[in-house]
Amino acid sequence: MSALLARLDRWLDAAARRPLLALALLVGVLTLPSLAARDVWANDEVRHADALRGVLSGEHAVVLHLGGMPYGDKPPMWFWIVAGVERATGLPVPSAFFLASALGALAFAAVTWALARRLAGEDRRTSLVAALLALGTPTTVLLAQTTRMDLVFAALIVAAQMALYAAWTRPAPNRWPLVAAVLATLGAGVKGPLALGLPVVSALAWLGWTGRLRRLLCRDVALAVVWVLAVTAGYGLLVVRAEGEAFVRDLLTNQVWRRAAAAGGHALPFWFYAAVLPVVALPWSIVLVGLPWSRLRSTLSEAYARRHVGAGPGAYLALSAVSGFLLLSALSGKFFIYLAPIIPPLAVLGARALRDMDPAACARGFTSVGLSCLGLAVAVACLPLVLPHLPLVGSWPIEVRGLLPLAGALAATALAVLAVRKAPGLTVAAVTALGLVLSLAVAARFVAGSLDPVMSPRASAEEIRSYADRGYVPLVFRTYPGVYAWHAGGPLPETNDVAALERHVATPGPVVVAMPRKYWDRHQALLTSLHVVSERWIAGETLHVVAVRDAVPPTPTGEPSPHR
Repeated sequence: MSALLARLDRWLDAAARRPLLALALLVGVLTLPSLAARDVWANDEVRHADALRGVLSGEHAVVLHLGGMPYGDKPPMWFWIVAGVERATGLPVPSAFFLASALGALAFAAVTWALARRLAGEDRRTSLVAALLALGTPTTVLLAQTTRMDLVFAALIVAAQMALYAAWTRPAPNRWPLVAAVLATLGAGVKGPLALGLPVVSALAWLGWTGRLRRLLCRDVALAVVWVLAVTAGYGLLVVRAEGEAFVRDLLTNQVWRRAAAAGGHALPFWFYAAVLPVVALPWSIVLVGLPWSRLRSTLSEAYARRHVGAGPGAYLALSAVSGFLLLSALSGKFFIYLAPIIPPLAVLGARALRDMDPAACARGFTSVGLSCLGLAVAVACLPLVLPHLPLVGSWPIEVRGLLPLAGALAATALAVLAVRKAPGLTVAAVTALGLVLSLAVAARFVAGSLDPVMSPRASAEEIRSYADRGYVPLVFRTYPGVYAWHAGGPLPETNDVAALERHVATPGPVVVAMPRKYWDRHQALLTSLHVVSERWIAGETLHVVAVRDAVPPTPTGEPSPHR
């Protein structure tokens, strides 16, 4: 065992000397084998692909379009990045999206390393393990395998927070507030104004904690504010030129304000993230529960007493995480992946805690992690026996493949963690992170592709388009907007209005209609002239039908429609 631990130490030291290379190799192992493993899935992924279409053609590079209509839900910069990847590599759109997300994961891990090494001044090993902690959460791995922009968004936010710390710890004025403003506006171009909000609240928290709020009145901060206002105004003018003032007003009210105060399906209570964060932080939350939390009150009291003279990078990391957490909790719209920007500071604090943690408590925590992975491996191995009997999954007309390789990878991870659980905390954490990343890479490569028939709308979209090409008039009813557009090769008419569906059915000539099965059953009296030609799952949770009707003679003038 001592020989194994010595070898692990040498490997970890070698990786710590070349951290970016080590992280690039790990991200490559995680993402590259699965670039072409699956299709884009409903609902958001196919919408992102359709929005990318206008960027690739150059027609809608300033304001994205979805289903042929302006799409203010996302800014365009992430799609510019994906378009650049597509043009540089020649990869098809799903693979180009996934490669861009892989690069985002590398940026996310690298900025976490920089946060530990450059801002907090940690040693090489602690800094590398901090990056591994950030990369080794299921949330990060999930985002690295999708079309979402959250990892690039989070990396830019954390980089802006690092620049602000440099600004506050150097004589004023200096260039760092402007650097932070540039990074934050890039983040806003990737996903939205939270890229400005999170660095601002971290600045307010830090300067308020240290009693230096007057620092915000310096001219370098004013220059940063001017930059943000100028970029915002410049982009606003481009948007007005592209889509008109009415679109901008709708964007501000229905996107910015609605997401902050009334986010519809994502609206959740203030305490939601407090309940979700321990899950998002798995498996590290299992280990860190062994910290001496009884000393927390005295530690905070001492930190507060020394805030004017002894507030260092650790306090800045903690304040950035806490202030960001509170801001995210105050917003109405909540989703677990929105926590990505606070993962890096928490990862650095977690790596520091593991380094200094009592060895016995650390060993107990990693024993729990190892046993949890072993239990998960057994559960995954038994899934083929259980899946046919689950209420939803049992109705899927597919076989979920790759479960046994995934179970094997999880079991190997469990055994590796249990074998080295008494080693120093940073070493065991590195082994755990590596095992989990490799296990989830197996899932992405072998399991995800088998889910295409129930997750992707490709088959239904291509079927609708084939009928449309033969003269059938299409309509999509009560379906998530834009779900079919990418695979159908262009937008399809959509409605949520029953009266519009009735008029469509009454139209002379052949028609094709797509809708969830529950609405087909609900409006049977209206749809008697149509017959179902296919029935498929989309997004793994909703059964959708495609129904057609051949030509019918027009209704004589003055007589009621037979479908009324």
